[in-house]
Amino acid sequence: MRLLPYRTNEDRIDGAVMTFFDITARRQAEESARASEARMRMVAESARDYAIVTLDEEGRVTSWNKGAETLFGYSADEMQGQDLERLFVPEDVASGVPEDELRRAREDGRAEDERWHLRKDGSRFFCSGVTTPLHNGAFYGYAKIARDETARERQGKEREQALSHEQTVRSDAESASALKDEFLAVMSHELRHPLNMIHINVELLSRMQELRQSPTFMRAASIIRNSVMSQAKIIDDLMDMSRVRTGKLTLSMAPVVLDTLLPGMVEGARNDPAAKDLQVEFSGGADGLPVLADVVRIEQVVMNLLSNAIKFTPAGGAIDVHLAHEGELVRIDVSDSGQGIAPSFLPHVFDMYGQSMAVTTRSKGGLGIGLALVREIVALHGGRVEVVSEGVGKGARFSVWLPLFDSKAPACSTVDTGGDDLAGLRILVVDDMEDMLLVFKSLLEMSGATVFEATSARAGMAVLERQEVDLLISDISMPEIDGYEFLRMARALPQCAQLPAIAITGMRRDADIARARAAGFSAHLGKPMSVERLNAVVRDLLPGRG
Repeated sequence: MRLLPYRTNEDRIDGAVMTFFDITARRQAEESARASEARMRMVAESARDYAIVTLDEEGRVTSWNKGAETLFGYSADEMQGQDLERLFVPEDVASGVPEDELRRAREDGRAEDERWHLRKDGSRFFCSGVTTPLHNGAFYGYAKIARDETARERQGKEREQALSHEQTVRSDAESASALKDEFLAVMSHELRHPLNMIHINVELLSRMQELRQSPTFMRAASIIRNSVMSQAKIIDDLMDMSRVRTGKLTLSMAPVVLDTLLPGMVEGARNDPAAKDLQVEFSGGADGLPVLADVVRIEQVVMNLLSNAIKFTPAGGAIDVHLAHEGELVRIDVSDSGQGIAPSFLPHVFDMYGQSMAVTTRSKGGLGIGLALVREIVALHGGRVEVVSEGVGKGARFSVWLPLFDSKAPACSTVDTGGDDLAGLRILVVDDMEDMLLVFKSLLEMSGATVFEATSARAGMAVLERQEVDLLISDISMPEIDGYEFLRMARALPQCAQLPAIAITGMRRDADIARARAAGFSAHLGKPMSVERLNAVVRDLLPGRG
């Protein structure tokens, strides 16, 4: 209602004018605004987990809720009209962070930050907050909302530290594994060199006609040869187990028919001098059904089991290799009537370095690697292996199950060793070990080859430049210029661009073989090396000879 005086034309008050206006909508809007403001005040005061602060245009506090008191430790009276500089750590104040926060809010419409702040008592805590400008037509201040995130920050730091520690531990473990792998490779190389020397010398002596007439010498040569190969097998098992444990053992899978593979292996075991007083038999069959397997590794499994049976079966005993088809699997049983296994040791037969006797009393050699390797190789083929024994003195049966291949396939046969394929070949042999080189030369010459020897890569290049050769055999580890670089130099000669080359080294890891292949070598032979193995390689490299 509005009341005004009524004036006449003579400018005399002659009454009053009363005017009424309907202000219902305005009154409702005012009440709603007051209620909304009250609710917002109530929310701000009730939000004890959040600090809600308003600032004027100069950045001075105009309101300070209970959450801000709890978070920062200052009361509303202490902060009223004050700036927020005292809440920031000294290093942030020195770098102008408080002013920058207001500037970003004003220019960008908001300023988010996560940083360490100070409480009234001087303690630090990690705070997450956002500052926004306040507008009511015109700019007139700021609002800041913040929350204590110290626990989250510390958990994040702890997770980062744990992850960093885990990565460090993993890196250290990988480095240790790589060092161990390298150590085993170097150890293998150093051990194989003297074994190679022994083996080559025995091969040379056993081919001399005057010595072949002596049964005593031939028996001694056979013992030495078997001992060398036994030690070489231990080294191979160590390297294979290392490759299995580090995931570096690769398999060349193909359909393999065990019906044709196992009888030949049993025949080979029967001819082993260690099995001369044993009855070694093969029985059963798998109906010609193939398994998908690496034929070399399957031979390794069966030979390990056969060697184990021969080792622990006394003279007059019997060993049986039985093959059978069981559903979707093929089963191989290697049974013997030998020493047997104590019940307490059965669960540990396939453990690494497992031995059923004390070191000071056991009569058989070995490191306890063979059976552990059998289990790992069979597992890589998707199969399983078990052992059964009724006790000491009652023999044992080792069983291997392998999954069948999906379709029928021809057998993967072993390479026919044939006769001597070195006769008439012109061979260059390069090795910095002169004593081994001369013996190896003599051995190859007894096989009918013409041999040129060189004790260094440079000497080998000199031979290639003046002589025509059919085959290059080179050591890898040589001073000044190694075998890889030597082959690269040799390939640069037009007449040697396609020359077959064989790398001979004690380093027999898959990576070493792959590196030799990548360098251009046609084949890789590990030490100790035999003429029979060299013949087989030459037969593959020079199939059209003769």
